[in-house]
Amino acid sequence: MKTHSCEKEIHCDTDERHKMQTTADDVQVGGTHYKDMGMQPWAVMEVVLTREEFIGFLKGNVIKYSMRQGKKQDSDDANKARHYAAKLKEVLGTP
Repeated sequence: MKTHSCEKEIHCDTDERHKMQTTADDVQVGGTHYKDMGMQPWAVMEVVLTREEFIGFLKGNVIKYSMRQGKKQDSDDANKARHYAAKLKEVLGTP
C-alpha cells in the first residue's frame, strides 16, 4: 500500500489519508466476485503476460468501459473505466 506524508502530521484528514493508501487492488467495482478469489484475475495476468501485454489489457478495458458507459443497464462502467485507469497508472508508475 502507498503511504501518505500526513501520517506524521497531527492535523491530517483521515479520509484523505485512506484515499492515498488505497490501491486499485484494494477496490472492486460492481461486487466482490474478484476480491473473493484467492488471487484476482489481473494479478494472474500481470504474472503471465509481458509488461507490454498487461498494459495493453488495461488500456483496452479503459477504452471498452468508457465507450460502453450508459449503454448497459445497471452497470457502473464509468467507475470500471476509472478503476482500470487507476491500475494502469500504478503499473506505469505515474501519479
